[in-house]
Amino acid sequence: MRIRKFIDIQREVELDLSPDDIAVILDGSESSERAVLRGLNDFATFIKGISDDRVKNMSVTQKKAIHKFLFDQSVRFAPKIDRV
Repeated sequence: MRIRKFIDIQREVELDLSPDDIAVILDGSESSERAVLRGLNDFATFIKGISDDRVKNMSVTQKKAIHKFLFDQSVRFAPKIDRV
């Protein structure tokens, strides 16, 4: 992930962040729940904006990798159902 941030010398810089970097930032943030939901919303907006033609033009290998990633992440968010 890449973010842009203005620093004191008034220059725009880009920083590459790993998933571990993001976890540390969110864990240390008082407003992390809002940040997480905002990030998920941004991600959903981005994914929805990818046209069907763009997806069709991806290779089978790319589609498989993306499908696996999205599926694995969806499992993490699946609500647990208590069975009696």
